[in-house]
Amino acid sequence: MAEPDLFAWRPPPNIAFDGQTYSAERDYKRLERLIDRVYGLMIDGKWHTIPEIADACGGSQTSCSARIRDLRKEQRGGHQVEAEHVHDGLWRYRLKVSA
Repeated sequence: MAEPDLFAWRPPPNIAFDGQTYSAERDYKRLERLIDRVYGLMIDGKWHTIPEIADACGGSQTSCSARIRDLRKEQRGGHQVEAEHVHDGLWRYRLKVSA
C-alpha cells in the first residue's frame, strides 16, 4: 500500500498557516519543516501524546499541538486526527490514514 503524500501540493505561504501573529516571511519555513516532521511521525497510525511528539520532532509542545490542528485543515489534506484522554489533562492523538 502506498503512503499518502500530504505534501505533494504546497499552498502559497500566505495561506499555508494562519493566526494573528503569523508572518510568512518569519515563520513559514520553520512551521513547514515542523509539520513535515509531525506528519512523518504520525503517519504510522499509532497513538502519540503531545510531549512524545514534541520530543521526537524537536518542536515545542504548543507548536506541535498547533501542527496537529493544521493537519485537520483542508489545505493540509483535511486529515482525521483522533483524540483520546489518557489521564490528568494528558491526551493522545492518532492520525487516521486513508488507504
